[in-house]
Amino acid sequence: MPWHGGLDELHDELKGATGRTLNYSRTRFLATWLALSLLAVLIAVALYAANDLNHRVNETSQDLAAEAAKDAAQAGHTATVSASGTRNIYAYMRGDRGLPGVPGADGQNGSPGLPGSKGSLGPRGPRGPAGRQGDQGTAGATGATGNTGAAGATGATGNTGETGATGDTGKAGETGAKGDTGAVGPVGATGAPGPSGPPGPQGDAGADGAPGVAGPPGPNACPDGSPLTQIDVHARNPEATATLLVCVVAVVP
Repeated sequence: MPWHGGLDELHDELKGATGRTLNYSRTRFLATWLALSLLAVLIAVALYAANDLNHRVNETSQDLAAEAAKDAAQAGHTATVSASGTRNIYAYMRGDRGLPGVPGADGQNGSPGLPGSKGSLGPRGPRGPAGRQGDQGTAGATGATGNTGAAGATGATGNTGETGATGDTGKAGETGAKGDTGAVGPVGATGAPGPSGPPGPQGDAGADGAPGVAGPPGPNACPDGSPLTQIDVHARNPEATATLLVCVVAVVP
């Protein structure tokens, strides 16, 4: 393999890549111009359609305006004819002139108008002289009784009459309903004590009282050498005691 064989392959690959790039660029350029041309055609069609629509709308508006003007002219003519007819009728009623005849057709004269109505009364003439006085008429019938007049004012008060005799006593009236209970009155004074009652029956005997206090010792009755001494001795009942006075002979320890 020669030393430049790799360069030839590289040159061929570069040439092929360049050709493909150019083909892609031309294809993309043609597609872009084709799309722009199609867009321009669509815009032109839209502008033409809008212009045509505007033209037709203008024509329609002009036709409507012409019809409106025609209707207005006919309405004005009708109003003029109506006003003229109203004036003619008013003049006919006042007696100024008769009603106009029916208009002729194709240049022929119309029918004659109706005769005018009777004219209005003329102004009132001057007052004539007074006539002679007429004979007195017969008396008229008696008129109906008039309505009763209003009551007169009240008269002055008369003098007081004499006192009449006392009338009989009337029957007693029925007993009235029971009244409410009155308030409690004040407490009265205490009455005098009553007499003592008879003595009552004798009651049961009371319980035994407590033992009395021991009396003072009596005179010394013990022999010499035996002092009198007071001692307490328990009875059979453990809670009771008996007080004794004894002569102490000797004290046994």
